[in-house]
Amino acid sequence: MSCVIKAGDMVQFERGVYKHWGVCVSEATESEEAQIVHAGPENGGEQGELGCSRKFYDPEHKVMVRKDPVSLVADGDKYKVNNYLDGKERPRSRADIVNEAMKQLKEYTWKYDLRMKNCEAFAIWLRYRIEDKGKQVKKAEKAALVGAGGLVVVAVGAVGAVGVACLLNSGNNNRSKSSKQ
Repeated sequence: MSCVIKAGDMVQFERGVYKHWGVCVSEATESEEAQIVHAGPENGGEQGELGCSRKFYDPEHKVMVRKDPVSLVADGDKYKVNNYLDGKERPRSRADIVNEAMKQLKEYTWKYDLRMKNCEAFAIWLRYRIEDKGKQVKKAEKAALVGAGGLVVVAVGAVGAVGVACLLNSGNNNRSKSSKQ
């Protein structure tokens, strides 16, 4: 996929049910493609394992900050510039974003946490210098709450239906007893 990526831009990579995120630190030239700083496997990974791979759901998996060519990070998936918080937050200067990203290379390693320490949160921190878990985690949490709320409604409804059935049944039993007397 070809899109114009500028240094300091957040880049979103489609991964099916989720998205991987990074920040551009060098723009494409005639001889070199854009370079992306992102959270990737500590061990270096292989093609198809870069950034928020399916293996990242292991709570013991460690990630590190890496710099890779955009095509290697994309691994055939679509990608686009997505600085979605620009209307809400003030981004740092492009030079500051790139400098901060480059400082983090191979020195910043952590246990991956899907909720709070994920690739999108890292890209947001680089661009805006704010703590934010990212929109895909917020969306998943909202869906979980709505789903849990639906379960509560169903459970309360089921308990209520059983209660009504018991009351009706006990009323019928009382009438039966009284008619037999």
